[in-house]
Amino acid sequence: MEDDRGKGNSAAAPSGAEGVIKFTVGRHTRTDAVPDAEWADLESWRSRLRLRGLVGHDEAAGLGYGNVSVRRAAGGFVITGTQTGRLERLDGHGYVIVDAWDFARNSVDCVGPVLPSSEALSHAAFYAANAAIGAVVHAHSPSLWRRMLDSGDPSTPADVPYGSVALYTRLGEMARDREALVFLVVLAGHEDGVFAAGVSLADACGALFARIDRED
Repeated sequence: MEDDRGKGNSAAAPSGAEGVIKFTVGRHTRTDAVPDAEWADLESWRSRLRLRGLVGHDEAAGLGYGNVSVRRAAGGFVITGTQTGRLERLDGHGYVIVDAWDFARNSVDCVGPVLPSSEALSHAAFYAANAAIGAVVHAHSPSLWRRMLDSGDPSTPADVPYGSVALYTRLGEMARDREALVFLVVLAGHEDGVFAAGVSLADACGALFARIDRED
């Protein structure tokens, strides 16, 4: 395995740009592929999300959107790799393990063949705040985003930007304060962005699908 410890990979992005890494990678231990047992169930749910347009790729902008993760019993979480939304199906080469993070430094450590999704630290905020949360989905849905804002659903402030420590802090506060362990959060400062969190992938994705179906 090649270890990129200390290289500090990062990429700048315009404010609010989806699909572009805005954190620093403190350590990237490269592997050929993430083991099947780590991502097989995750891929099953990602496929359903992608079929419904909640995860995918914006051809005009050339950027991916949406991502999904699951907590690992061994620590950390497995998440879709950056810019994988264009791919209909992923295998172990499209997933990565995030095994450590630092919100204050806006950095993650990871193991796998690719870098993590641009929303990796937002996912980490949920897991760090509430040990009962086992899965997180970041979906894009213009119609659901607008309806949730109009309905007064749990929301991050409009002036809290995508990819910021302030966003991770607020998401963590919201996850920590939740009594129900299946819930949706709309990102007022990140157009079309919605998070779903739950004990399992079935819970998180099921809550998201149910909300969309109820209001269509």
